[in-house]
Amino acid sequence: MEIQKKYYEHFQVEDVLTFSRGSLLLARSPEGTQVLLHELKSKDLLPVNCKESLRKLKHPHLVPVWDIYEDGQSAVVVHPIVSGEPLTLLVTPEKPMPYQSAIYLYRQLLQTVKDLTELPLPILTTLDPRNIVMDGKHPYLLFFDISSPGRKVQQDEEWRSLLYYLITGTRFDEKRYPLVSEIKLDFDIPRPVQNLIKESLNPRRSLNDILQLAKNTDIPVSQKRKEFHPLMVPTAVSAAIISILVAGYFVMSSDVINSGEAITPAQQSSSDQTGVFEQIPALTFKGDDLSSQLTKETIRGVTHIQFQITQDRHAPFTAYFLSEETSYQYGIGIDSTAELRVVGEQQEQVYGKPSERRTKYINLDTNRTYQVDMYYIPNERLRISVRELNKKAQWVTVGPVMKDENYRFRFRGNKRTQVSQVVLSHYENSQEAINKWQEGRPWDLVDGEVQMDEKGMWIQPGSQWQMTKPGYFSFVFSYTSLPPKNPIQVNLETAEATQFKFIWRKNNVLEFIRVDDQKTTATKKVPWDWNSKLPATIKIYNEYTLIKIEIEQGNERESLIYHHDYPILVKKGTIPIQEEMYVEIPQES
Repeated sequence: MEIQKKYYEHFQVEDVLTFSRGSLLLARSPEGTQVLLHELKSKDLLPVNCKESLRKLKHPHLVPVWDIYEDGQSAVVVHPIVSGEPLTLLVTPEKPMPYQSAIYLYRQLLQTVKDLTELPLPILTTLDPRNIVMDGKHPYLLFFDISSPGRKVQQDEEWRSLLYYLITGTRFDEKRYPLVSEIKLDFDIPRPVQNLIKESLNPRRSLNDILQLAKNTDIPVSQKRKEFHPLMVPTAVSAAIISILVAGYFVMSSDVINSGEAITPAQQSSSDQTGVFEQIPALTFKGDDLSSQLTKETIRGVTHIQFQITQDRHAPFTAYFLSEETSYQYGIGIDSTAELRVVGEQQEQVYGKPSERRTKYINLDTNRTYQVDMYYIPNERLRISVRELNKKAQWVTVGPVMKDENYRFRFRGNKRTQVSQVVLSHYENSQEAINKWQEGRPWDLVDGEVQMDEKGMWIQPGSQWQMTKPGYFSFVFSYTSLPPKNPIQVNLETAEATQFKFIWRKNNVLEFIRVDDQKTTATKKVPWDWNSKLPATIKIYNEYTLIKIEIEQGNERESLIYHHDYPILVKKGTIPIQEEMYVEIPQES
């Protein structure tokens, strides 16, 4: 193989192996440092202005980028040597991974793929087991590719069969993921794990859908396998990989990473296409008796429904998703006293009249038009917002978890209610819908309800509110009535699904706790008494191994610092609400 002169002058290449997507070179720098060089073909030249972004990228599950060389015809990415063992040596039919470890690793890697594709410069990778190296229990992905900004990102489908491989040790050699009918699962595999494997192989499920399912999957203690202890031989990744490659075991086809042109499910109906698939200008109900009207199109997958309602007198009205399989209903209802409720399956969540719930905004008055938005994401909570037309203030809530089924949408009312501007839109994946739902806000609602306007929001007791800006976020909070047990608690989750808990206690102590072992990893005494009548500010920073939390109230300020053992990326912070909380988000967040 001919080595480009430019990097040949810098590195002494010791071994080379060519892939369809480029080459992996084991080399030494002029100072004698051993490195990995990932050589890309000419068609894979890096987009303009991306070199600095790659150098600064510090994702915990991507082998770091030291440098990049480019000469107009080809490009070389320079990586350090990382100690570890290929996953394919650690997981075999004789040595499958324990259930809990497999699900934990699966969550980490799905989250990694999601993180990388959502970067301003999307990074594409594959969860082919041969692309995964384990440093103890910490996974790294070796190969990646770059997608041009603005280009539609389409990942390969190797992630679908990864969990099956981890649980059984068996890989499929075909350049596709297997069908559910092609796999055999032992009867002793816990039911939640079997369900997750089967759902992963469902072509109607997106990576984001499966990630959410994986986060909600747990294994009973009695069904856990013996804990997984990877080999801890300090072997350089490069040497181990090359030995496997030479043996013909580690071969990556051109279909594995192909600049976004990945293998896709063969069957895709027209209703799965992104965009508006049904519009209804107006619906009219006749008479005093209630009657129903259904949308024409079947709803499958991630869907946004928007409509407007006007009532000339308070009257019963419902708008809901109707399951074609179970007849369960998910949506909202208004009764003749203007009481608003959220319905789901066989249960109702009743909210009192707005005037009884200390809200200034959503009054659902007669002879006014309100816009209702509902977002259905399979196996997630139904997201709902209601606002008066052309007004900023809105009421936001989340309903019950909606199963992945086929639905129709039904309106039910009488002549007192007019429905107009009905629009049904399909999204390719859940993240697109969530982005639309958030409207640029750096937060989401996990549970409960919020009344909000352009200045701030009133979060109701029992809610769970979530900041979703990776790496840094801040907010100002205060309480409108009774103070809670402690000033604030923030539950942090990293890109690899590691969880931490920050608590500002009422006894003026700050605590930082790792959730998996309930170990307090950092603590500090606050040199002032918390004043429940004054606003306070929380700022959370994360860079490389550092997590820094700052609190401010009045002219007082204190901080708590935690250093992790390896680089981590804080993805979100969830705040459980005990008493009604007023929150403002600074512009910088």
